[in-house]
Amino acid sequence: MIASVLVDFDFQQCESDPCIFIHKNKNGERTYIALYVDNLLIAGNNDEDIATIKQPSSERFEMKDLGIARKFLGMEIEYGEDGSIKIHQNQYIRQLLERHRMDDCSPVNIPMDTSGKLAAINVSTEAAGDPHKYASIVEGLMFAACVTRLDIMCAVGQLSQFLNHPLSKHLLAAKYVLRSLQGTSTYGIMYHPPPLYLQGYSDTDWAGDIDTRRSTTGYIVMLNNGTIVWKS
Repeated sequence: MIASVLVDFDFQQCESDPCIFIHKNKNGERTYIALYVDNLLIAGNNDEDIATIKQPSSERFEMKDLGIARKFLGMEIEYGEDGSIKIHQNQYIRQLLERHRMDDCSPVNIPMDTSGKLAAINVSTEAAGDPHKYASIVEGLMFAACVTRLDIMCAVGQLSQFLNHPLSKHLLAAKYVLRSLQGTSTYGIMYHPPPLYLQGYSDTDWAGDIDTRRSTTGYIVMLNNGTIVWKS
């Protein structure tokens, strides 16, 4: 419903991400709207365009203007004096740790123990883990990894391979990732102001999966030192 109204306001829906709408005025200045269900995030350089967009939208829908965005869909947004923007999930991570009774745990420096690799072998001889608790932890970690905490994405990707039959060692590994978040809950992604600078990196391991001997490839694309696209 809201999407069709935005199109009526001369917004174009982004082909690569249908939740992004772009409006271009006569001077070539752009205004962007990020839409998630009934949550809107408006960004642009022209304050008059933003005000013009807000007025007819509020006439068509019951809306509340919260001013400068500080929080959006679990993200916290901070603005630097130099024009930089930082997004993080400190509040979400603190709640995640509390939910799993890890808010007083001892922090660790890395998200995975490098002394060994996770595998599904010897399932019949190893103690099973609580599948519901394991799934809840991995689900919570996955949201953080997909939004701002790319540093735990590799670890969460490995943990997600054992959702069907988690063992006790997998549950310990999941809690280990939580411990890595204990001392780094304010970490996030920083976007520096223009000029724009685009970078891309890729890498792969060699037969890193112990069970299948498959390799894993990952890549990351960064704009002004802040991540915009990634796969791990």
